Amino acid sequence: MIEQREYPYDELVSYLQSLSQKYNFFKLTQEGVTAVGRPIYSVRIGIDTNNVFYAGGFHGSERLTTLVLVMFLEQLCDALVNNLNFSLTNARTALYGKSILCVPCVNPDGYEISRGGVETAGVYADSVRTILGNNESKFWNANAKGIDINHNFDAGFELMKEIERADGITGPAPRRYGGEAPESEPETKALVD
Repeated sequence: MIEQREYPYDELVSYLQSLSQKYNFFKLTQEGVTAVGRPIYSVRIGIDTNNVFYAGGFHGSERLTTLVLVMFLEQLCDALVNNLNFSLTNARTALYGKSILCVPCVNPDGYEISRGGVETAGVYADSVRTILGNNESKFWNANAKGIDINHNFDAGFELMKEIERADGITGPAPRRYGGEAPESEPETKALVD
């Protein structure tokens, strides 16, 4: 079982890979690559196209959501293999006719910047350092290019831009800047695709 501690992103990926080797129904798929080059993975458990979708790690500083989802996936796999109850119902019965589709960490670059500091931003390190100014990287929510993934979807994008401008956010920032166009970021594209 995964420990409750903070993991570098590459260690989480290795852990997910070990789960995919342990459980033949745990399908790990690379959905995209971040601007820094980190892979964005999805996990599918089940064979039906009736998906129940979970995603975490949209914001770099919200690393706990990623760990919780990895723990959830691992406990679900154990319940399926051992025909156990999971969340008050039999796991196999609950998953019948459905599949779980999960992206545990939508924003690996933001995760690493918040966890490991500016240098983890690779070629964007100088830009991230400038954007942060005197603020600490542990509060970084955006991707490595300073785009908040939650604000980058094509759902109310223009309204979000109005709110950003009203709040004085006009360019890349640690949080709440949605970019110049909806779905401009590799993280957003991977999730939408």
